[in-house]
Amino acid sequence: MKAFQIAKRAEDAALTAQRVGRYRENVNFAYWRTRCEVEQQPQAVAARRHVYQAKQLQTDGELEQALKEYEEAWTLWANIIEKNPTLMEQLWPTTCSRTCRPT
Repeated sequence: MKAFQIAKRAEDAALTAQRVGRYRENVNFAYWRTRCEVEQQPQAVAARRHVYQAKQLQTDGELEQALKEYEEAWTLWANIIEKNPTLMEQLWPTTCSRTCRPT
């Protein structure tokens, strides 16, 4: 009798693990976990700040300074993505052909 209970618990655990795996894929859990980890990094915060400042400068008509802020932000984001390649990999579905992926 005890063997049947153990087998039932193992079967239930396997079914739960399978469901959790499917749910994680449905909500793209790995991407969002990575994104949350990355967004907390000082470099990401600085990149966001540069984009914000660039938008403010652009609104004020200071286009040259806005361009410098955007360039600084993109440089920071390039470094972030280089250090966290899974962030971009998770953004692009596996069904996407190489022609639609950035190089």
